[in-house]
Amino acid sequence: MTKLIWTTESVNAKGYDFLQSVLANMGSEKFQATVRFGTLGTGESPNYQVKKDLGSLLGVKIEVFQSRSEHHKPYTGKEVFNDDNLSKEFSYAEINAMLPQR
Repeated sequence: MTKLIWTTESVNAKGYDFLQSVLANMGSEKFQATVRFGTLGTGESPNYQVKKDLGSLLGVKIEVFQSRSEHHKPYTGKEVFNDDNLSKEFSYAEINAMLPQR
């Protein structure tokens, strides 16, 4: 199976609503959040993994989401995905910069 390669262009092509939901799940820039998209499947409704730095008391938190609907929901199948099946990291600022101006 050929794996998807996520680039700025291909993530951006997912559109405003998708990117807005990803940003909401990332929290804010203050968490130094990054997102990595799943490389398996068609890319139509990709699962993705968000990593946030919650500070010295709470540490780093990893959350997994599925985008099968308008509202991206936590994925309950696994706590984290296999690194081999994830894209490069995209920062909060990179995702935010992809949002078209409305």
